[in-house]
Amino acid sequence: MNVLVTGANGFLGRNLIENLKAVRDGKSKVFEKTDINILSYDINNSEEDLKEFCKQADFVYHLAGVNRPKDKSEFYSGNSDLTLKMLNLLSIAKKPPVMLSSSTWAETDNDYGKSKRIAENYVFEYSKTNKVKCFVYRFTNLFGKWARPSYNSVVATFCNNVAQNLPITVNDQSAVLKLNYIDDVVYELIGAFFGKETRLENGFCSVEKVYTVTVGELAEIIKSFKDLSRFPNCQDGLKKALFSTYLSYLPQNDLEKKPLTHSDERGSFTEIFKFFSGEQVSLNIVKKGKIKGNHWHNTKVERFTIIKGVGVIRLRKLGDDKILEYKNKLGEILSVDIPAGMTHNMENLGEEDLEVLIWCNEPLNPLNPDTFYEEV
Repeated sequence: MNVLVTGANGFLGRNLIENLKAVRDGKSKVFEKTDINILSYDINNSEEDLKEFCKQADFVYHLAGVNRPKDKSEFYSGNSDLTLKMLNLLSIAKKPPVMLSSSTWAETDNDYGKSKRIAENYVFEYSKTNKVKCFVYRFTNLFGKWARPSYNSVVATFCNNVAQNLPITVNDQSAVLKLNYIDDVVYELIGAFFGKETRLENGFCSVEKVYTVTVGELAEIIKSFKDLSRFPNCQDGLKKALFSTYLSYLPQNDLEKKPLTHSDERGSFTEIFKFFSGEQVSLNIVKKGKIKGNHWHNTKVERFTIIKGVGVIRLRKLGDDKILEYKNKLGEILSVDIPAGMTHNMENLGEEDLEVLIWCNEPLNPLNPDTFYEEV
């Protein structure tokens, strides 16, 4: 199956092609492995390349277009004229299905919108004449990894500037944005290839998931990512997508983190990461023959997971003499929940360091640690 992708080096093109490769190579868990030969066409290709690719194409993703030209005539040459030229070539070849990347600006009467609307009409006419499916999408504010900052993505610009310690400009805090996340778009487009597109009653296709946010809210969310000592609430779909996008703009030197570590003769306690929701994950290392803990909490609860070494985790309910012991074997990973009101400790029974990963429902607060000494 020969798949032509125009605008192959652009933001959407790059993301789509990498995921098409995953489908081709059987790496995708969402779409079945399919024999795909990708024909990549971009501004550096010749007109002869386009002619040859159109002869071979069994499916077309037409993503190429112009949105920031030096002269308004380029809107038409790069959008509607290019689309018509490609469709004419396809009409004398295999007449494959065509997907068109359009924009919500097609609903307006500026030159960009007009050129996109004309391109849409060309595709619908091609579909009707040749009795073949077409997929016309009007995207709005795409964002995600690999988008060019200071170009046509406010998310890319905000993420890049915050990551690079550059100022961001918000002219209207209350302006409402509708956003399409790149992964949602790519999955929809590959779904269209497999005949599982989301089609509206008016004949257009659509990406079902659209995020709505004001420019002011968007700026505050992205600025909050600057403190990477805490992770955002990734149950919120928009924050999850924005955080993934933000990390892709971090300078290489900022990818490395040196978490806070507390050490004594028994071992060490390292605060690996915290969440804005209040949780914390830490690593406790216990030296050979040493015991750590012997305390209880009122509200704080934890889960201890032995990930390396051999040890025992002990618990005792306050006011009770019964001691519970949970031991692991060498090479065995063991998790134990630590309820409130139970004093607990961990002891290294092996020859190497005991490493225990700890999840806690609240971060360590030295001013109010909710920790009270009591031997198990």
